[in-house]
Amino acid sequence: MKTKRANLYLLYTLTAFSLLNFACGTANNQAIVLPVPPPTAQEHQRLQSSSPQRSPLDHASSAPAPLVIEEQAGIPYYETVLTIPVGEAGVAYRGVDTPGMEITGPNALAILSDSSMVVADLVGNRLLRYAPKGNLINIIDLYTKEIINIWDLVAFKDELILLEISLDVSPERHRVNRLTLNGKLLTSYDLPKGYRLQDGLTGISVDCEGQILLEIKGGQEFYRLIDSTETPYLCNGKAYRVESSKLVADDVELETQLTAGFGGLKLLGVLADGSIYVVREDVVAQQPVITVDQTVHYMSADGLQLGVARVPIAEAYYYVMRNLAVGPDGYVYALLPRPDAVHIVRLKLFRSIAPLVPNAVAPLVTRSSARP
Repeated sequence: MKTKRANLYLLYTLTAFSLLNFACGTANNQAIVLPVPPPTAQEHQRLQSSSPQRSPLDHASSAPAPLVIEEQAGIPYYETVLTIPVGEAGVAYRGVDTPGMEITGPNALAILSDSSMVVADLVGNRLLRYAPKGNLINIIDLYTKEIINIWDLVAFKDELILLEISLDVSPERHRVNRLTLNGKLLTSYDLPKGYRLQDGLTGISVDCEGQILLEIKGGQEFYRLIDSTETPYLCNGKAYRVESSKLVADDVELETQLTAGFGGLKLLGVLADGSIYVVREDVVAQQPVITVDQTVHYMSADGLQLGVARVPIAEAYYYVMRNLAVGPDGYVYALLPRPDAVHIVRLKLFRSIAPLVPNAVAPLVTRSSARP
């Protein structure tokens, strides 16, 4: 099982694109859905005017307390803030007792501005919202919204934006849905041809301009949903993009060294002061199993690494693509599935951390000397 999970991580790291067979549709509901056109310019303007001009990950606008960055890295690298049991009182897994079938379960995490947490329950086809103290606030049954198969989920202001991909209905669905926190369906947009799984689609984002973006190859490219135009991720007057495995924000270019040359950087979140979170993935070993070190780097606006956190992907029971989210307190949270429960953990920040395995490159992101 560990080998399968590691291979999935390598597939994502090398191609930034995962075609997991379980996400191709799971329901027997064969309802036919009429195509819905992309949002008009008027709808796009309404979305912008009804939402603050900040990223859904720009939770630091509420001026949280300064982040605690520990000098000495220790284990564990995280603190558990919520545990959701597997079973009738919690979430469900699929494939546990089926030989040769990939194990699947909750596959996305979003943190809202009130610190509540939304978990995408793939098997149950629903969204579960939990209060910061762990009590269940509400359950959104997606079947009642004629939404089938959650692929990705992000939060924006008081909305949940969900990418729906299902190949087991007719016609096949590639849609973006906007819901209120109580589950009211606001709008659905069919994705245009050329922006499907086979074209490299991996997820969605919403930038500080209020634009819903289609992520291609794990954020190597962004396209606006409104008109399919390629665009950078815009925030606080800066344009963020990936160029040749480097993360560029205007005149600041971030780079990293990789152990074997496999992996790279991607943007996770932008804070109100211009500091950012960058995800680094590094294939640190290929024998006896493929091992990936996933770390999150807290960077100042001018490209100085202030802290680093390690994501415990080796402890995950199965692969989760949208496993990270930035909370309103400025910390990064991770969805960590285990055999008996799904945990939401808060990652600890350290000044530096040692390599995951001997002879690997230490996790470090720096400002490139190639730009001023």
